[in-house]
Amino acid sequence: MARTTGTFEFPSNFEVTKAAPLDARLATGLLSELTDSSLPFPYKGMVVAVTDDSTIDNNGVYVLSGGDATDITNWSKIGEGGGGGTGTIDGSGTSGNMTLWDGISTITDSVITEADGIVSVNAPLSSVFSIALSSAINNTTVLSAGNGADGADVLTINTGYNAYGNSTVYGNLSVIGDFTYLDSFVSVTSSLSIINTGVGPALYLEQAGAGETLAQFVDSEGGSITFADGANILMDGEIRSNTVKSTAVSATGRVDGSNISTIENKVEGLYSYLINNFDTNQLTTATSLTDFVNNFPKTGLEPGDVITLSATNTAYILGDNDGSANSDWLEVNLKPNFLFYRGNMSDYATLDCVALSAAKSSKYIIQVEDTSDGAIFYGEINVVSDGTIAVATEYALNHTTVFPFVEFGAEVINNRVCLSAVALESKNMNNFVFKGNRSNLFG
Repeated sequence: MARTTGTFEFPSNFEVTKAAPLDARLATGLLSELTDSSLPFPYKGMVVAVTDDSTIDNNGVYVLSGGDATDITNWSKIGEGGGGGTGTIDGSGTSGNMTLWDGISTITDSVITEADGIVSVNAPLSSVFSIALSSAINNTTVLSAGNGADGADVLTINTGYNAYGNSTVYGNLSVIGDFTYLDSFVSVTSSLSIINTGVGPALYLEQAGAGETLAQFVDSEGGSITFADGANILMDGEIRSNTVKSTAVSATGRVDGSNISTIENKVEGLYSYLINNFDTNQLTTATSLTDFVNNFPKTGLEPGDVITLSATNTAYILGDNDGSANSDWLEVNLKPNFLFYRGNMSDYATLDCVALSAAKSSKYIIQVEDTSDGAIFYGEINVVSDGTIAVATEYALNHTTVFPFVEFGAEVINNRVCLSAVALESKNMNNFVFKGNRSNLFG
């Protein structure tokens, strides 16, 4: 672009008699006045001296290198103290980037930036970084960058490295050699996986000191497994096996646990029922097992004791604990021999039933006691059925009264053969206690 010539010609010099520039715009007191329109008609290439700014470094000679005088970046400060060189500097830069000379007189942005006190290198390490640091013991620490075995950029330090303060690794951390951890806690926010492809064991733990716990695994929702001193395993959960192996859990010594004790007590109770035959049977007027558990005393009950609910003609054996929960009791219904214990019955009430699919004949030996006067009846009752009708026949009757005070009958109800009884001699069935044994010899 050609130079714009002036309008007027002055063939003589000016002899200025004032300590000020001929053009008043060529000097100003403050740096801010370069951009606040204090200088009228600014023009590109205009040179202005800032003389009295309170910040000493702001004082100096500035040249307007851009068209917008209100933008301080368009004002370039001319360097102080000449270096004796010649030529001009051309180029542009970005705020926050370190300037890089890319020619004799030209500049551009480097790959190093600074923001909020953080210096960043925005390029592959191998292209910009290499430094050697010499120590006082003649051991040179080489800090260099290059490509790893997988071709990725890596930073290499050929001697030891200490990090003071918190460190964050974005990516995988590989340790080739022994790993020594000196503090007390390791926190992992994700799952921890150990996969060993070499000689086992995959995980080795050793705890020194008597009485010290080796390891503990805790479920935050409840339950824990503790490997205690002496290689003892303590747990408050269950041991389960999803395999079909015949021996899922084996031990050379005794295996203790609350569930094992429960099974043991239930076996003892079942043995008492089978062998002792209701030696501790209690007749109760509870309407259901839940009614008995919640509302009746259980003082003195032990595993193996039996209760009979007269309202439902159902017997239960105490298999575990003190009988204060329904799960402590097991309903008794064993064949071919079945013992029943009934009371508080009404006339023609059902004493016992057998499914026709199980047996069409039954033999009962029954004792009946009238609790109001102590009268006793003892006899044998045989029951047969063809599926339509049922017949009960009494044999070998014994009674302490002149005449039998109870009579037995049978009928088919819902494909079951049921034995019932009715009081005789003006007696009340509510006072009778029936103790019976049923045998089904033929199916």
